[in-house]
Amino acid sequence: MEGNLLEQKKLIYDCKQIAMQLIINEERSIYEVINILKERGLDEETATTIVDNIEKWQAKQNRKVGIKNMIWGAIWLILGLGGTFANIGFIFYGAIISGIIQCYVGFERYNKS
Repeated sequence: MEGNLLEQKKLIYDCKQIAMQLIINEERSIYEVINILKERGLDEETATTIVDNIEKWQAKQNRKVGIKNMIWGAIWLILGLGGTFANIGFIFYGAIISGIIQCYVGFERYNKS
């Protein structure tokens, strides 16, 4: 009985690793991954739960990275505008443009989740 439980836990662990690989690295669809997990011996409910958890984790990571990029982009934009308006004779195009781009990239990444 205990051996059977250990085999089930190992199967679930292995399937989680396979699902992560398929979803994140190979960008397979949810339905493909669920079918592959079912072929490996999981029931539909367990396979769906694993895929849903990975999707939630991935969305959470996208939001974190998106917020971080928006914050750093805003910092660069503010510093570039501040330096430009300080009348020291320079226009800080690089900081302004890269700040705008980084804010946009962060916004897109945040909304991707």
